[in-house]
Parts: sequence; C-alpha cells; structure tokens
Amino acid sequence: MRIEVKGFVFEFRNFEWHPYILEAEYKVVGVEENKFNDGYFCGARFDDYRGAMRFEFTANGKNLKGLKVPEPFLTELKELESKLKQEYYAKKERKDKEELDNLMTGKTTIKATYHDGEYLSGWKVYNEKAADLLVELGLAHEVSGWGTSVNDDVVEVLGEEFTYQQAAEYAKPALEVKAQAKAKKEAEKQTKFDEVKKTRRPVELYRYSDDCDDPEEDCNTDIVIIYAMPDGTTKEERIHTY
Repeated sequence: MRIEVKGFVFEFRNFEWHPYILEAEYKVVGVEENKFNDGYFCGARFDDYRGAMRFEFTANGKNLKGLKVPEPFLTELKELESKLKQEYYAKKERKDKEELDNLMTGKTTIKATYHDGEYLSGWKVYNEKAADLLVELGLAHEVSGWGTSVNDDVVEVLGEEFTYQQAAEYAKPALEVKAQAKAKKEAEKQTKFDEVKKTRRPVELYRYSDDCDDPEEDCNTDIVIIYAMPDGTTKEERIHTY
C-alpha cells in the first residue's frame, strides 16, 4: 500500500493480524528507510479507532508518531483487518482442534515436569490443552498463580510421560465413583422435590456454612439452608450464628 500525504510517500507491506492489532512493515520513501529489508522497518500498527497507522519517524527535525490514513485507504485497511482477523482465528481454531485430536488419540503424549519452587513444588503440565484434559479427569487441579498441578500418584503410576488413554483408564474407577455419587445425589434431590409436590411444603435439600454476609451483625459464620419449593424452584435461607 502506497500513500502520499503532504509531500511524504508512505509504503506499507506484509500486513499481519496479531491479537489484537493489525501490523505491517513500513518505510517513508527518501526520509526514513532501513539499510536492510528493502528499506522497510517493522512495527507499524493500525489504530482502527483513530483511523491511523502508528509508527515513529523523523521528518524536518520533528519526531512524528505516524500517519492519519485518508480514504479510500482507510476503508481498504479496515477490510484487510477484518479479512486477516477472520483468517487468523480460523487457522487458530484448526490448529487447536488438531492439537486436541493428537492428544486424545495419543499421537501427542502428555508430559509432566517437576517444578521445585520456593513456596510450592510439584508436577506441572505446561501444555494448556493437556492440562485441561487432566483436570477434567480429576487427575490435576489449578493452583492460582502457579499453574496446573498434577496429582503425585498419577506420575508415580504412569510416569512423567503418558498418553491421554492411559490417563483416562487410570482415572476411570474414580470417575465412576463420582458419577455414582452424583446420580445418587440427584435421585435424593428428586425424591425431596416429589415429597414437596405431595405435601406442598418446603423440604430442606442441603445446608452449608459460609462467611457472614451482614457487616452489621455480630456474627462470623452463617448457616445457609437450601429448600426445595412447591413450585419446583429452590430457596435459600441464611441464619446468623452468634
């Protein structure tokens, strides 16, 4: 793209979308040119909001910050930005799917690395998709500010490198227990809702402790009770403890 403004000639090429901005190589013909790369510098950025290309160059003793893009180049840049943005995310989606497929089929293995930290040590998985899969299987958990921590027993049994199928097989007994517990809990919940339909009176589903939600109360802990209601909804009751 070649733009002439106020006696200056600006040239831009090799546009690429980088989250979250459109970038290009640039040169100001005869004023600011690189000794290499056909005279082009890297790092010009399209400011869609202000309709400008942002980059630094010196002209007539002044340090300038870029170019206000005139029409029809502005419309052309916006269309190019939209096109490259769509292509970028389509390519990323294909790449993410391929990466996930490779993990799920065992073509790519899951690698655990031991991290010896000052405050927290343990086995980590740096591949985000692999980490998510292990969390779903109950074999790892997120640690805020640290990453994904793999359960020690997983590495003890499967080693530092293993496939998703091996991990899934190892997790199967625990997942079955969780599924059974969840099914039992749902059945108990349904039984209580059935009772409510007959009696037309609220029935307690479960209760738990929580921090007091009223700073004006002389209380540190609340007892929260969840009831099944006749209309099929649930209701929360909070009791302050003193």
